[in-house]
Amino acid sequence: MEIDKLNWMAEYTFGKLVADALNTRNWSQRKLAQRIGKSPTYINYVVRGVNPSARDQTFQPGRDAVEMIAKALDIPTNEALLAAGYAPKTITRRPETIPLQMQSQQVTDHLA
Repeated sequence: MEIDKLNWMAEYTFGKLVADALNTRNWSQRKLAQRIGKSPTYINYVVRGVNPSARDQTFQPGRDAVEMIAKALDIPTNEALLAAGYAPKTITRRPETIPLQMQSQQVTDHLA
């Protein structure tokens, strides 16, 4: 992976992704909250990544919430999940990138 991509991933949090999408659509946090059935305070925590009442003051939305927000804002789900620190829904690998030993094991398993 390229260094520029790594830097982008490290700096581009889910909150920033949501804030940018809200700005692009000219939506308020309240409007997004209404669309997904959450409180405006919840959306504010998402955007800021902070929950002032939590012991460590960090806020991590659940995977389901990330997916709902992504859908409401037309953000690609895998991009949103990665930005929020979750594994993507689908991982694709070309067969030639799978080690030969694994490929032969898959064939053996299939024939058994």
